Amino acid sequence: MARCVSAIRRSCSSKPPCLREGAPQIGAFCPVAQGVYGFFTGTAILNPNNRAIEVLIEVFDSNGTRVSTGTRTIVPNGRVTVVLSEIDPNLQLSEGYFKITSADDFAGFGRIRHQRSFRAVAVPPQLPN
Repeated sequence: MARCVSAIRRSCSSKPPCLREGAPQIGAFCPVAQGVYGFFTGTAILNPNNRAIEVLIEVFDSNGTRVSTGTRTIVPNGRVTVVLSEIDPNLQLSEGYFKITSADDFAGFGRIRHQRSFRAVAVPPQLPN
């Protein structure tokens, strides 16, 4: 987890602070367990706005190197769920994080689940101070 938080800090350091008025809104989630040992990672994103928004989903390894990206459009007052394998079907990652960015407000959380279990772990956004 410490390596993940360190990688998030490095990715945000070029434009601190990560969250500021008039700037893109960012939510970073840890950890990623995708396609390894039967785990998969996803996210649920809510659009509280009265207009459609576009979100960018970026996946990073534990060193902060971007390994995959994808975008989703969310209808007004709507929500989407995305499993990281929908962005990259070949993604195999046991450590890292993903980041969601939008020019508009949004809410979201990460989810990690094992393919043979009905139990899932909800992961709230984690950002550097």
